[in-house]
Amino acid sequence: LRVLNFKSFSEAHFVGPFLGLSAVIGPNGGGKSNIIDAICFALCVPLKHLRCRDYKDLIHKGSAGKVKSKKSASVTIAFEMENGSIEEFTREIDEKHETRIIHKSCNISNTEYLNFLRASGIYP
Repeated sequence: LRVLNFKSFSEAHFVGPFLGLSAVIGPNGGGKSNIIDAICFALCVPLKHLRCRDYKDLIHKGSAGKVKSKKSASVTIAFEMENGSIEEFTREIDEKHETRIIHKSCNISNTEYLNFLRASGIYP
């Protein structure tokens, strides 16, 4: 998982790999919930199930609580497939607070992405 300017994570951070994940642990204020939010965002879980009111709330804010000059955020999630290949998808929020999904340098629809997740047994 790669998070870029997402919630409490300024700049790029790599988290994982998650092999047999059953829990995320760490100190209070360490970003545990934000990691789960990043995974949920990357998997297109509806906004109402994330801990925010609007997509703009997912973009990292500076110390003054305002969105910094970087007005976008993204989460890249990589899946190791049964054949050993890696499939990466990036979900991005732009400066207009619109989201898009990128796969192999191309924008794809939510439907295409959700079909991949379902076909791979990742999403119900």
